[in-house]
Amino acid sequence: LVPVYEFGNTHALSMWAGEGIGGRGLLERISRKVGFALIIIYGRFGLPIPYRVPILGVMGKPIKCEKCDDPTSEQIFEIQAILIKEMQELFERYKDLYGWSDTDLVIK
Repeated sequence: LVPVYEFGNTHALSMWAGEGIGGRGLLERISRKVGFALIIIYGRFGLPIPYRVPILGVMGKPIKCEKCDDPTSEQIFEIQAILIKEMQELFERYKDLYGWSDTDLVIK
């Protein structure tokens, strides 16, 4: 398991989720009926072609994981906690290179 973060990836495409015409409520009701979120993802020329934005990809050190066919919740949460800690450290280490010194990584 290797922590990886791509700075700028969130600016590569835009998303429309019902704001404006018809209102967000209409799209939410339809989404609930069909069972999945209806959103439109677009980039350059209104197509799913990413905008030309700089992207900086960084990788952290590999996290050792024992192979387990039936992991317990405790084992999963333990590895998840290590991954989140490594992701936050990776973000903090490289955010200045991308010009995001005032930005914090929020993982919920």
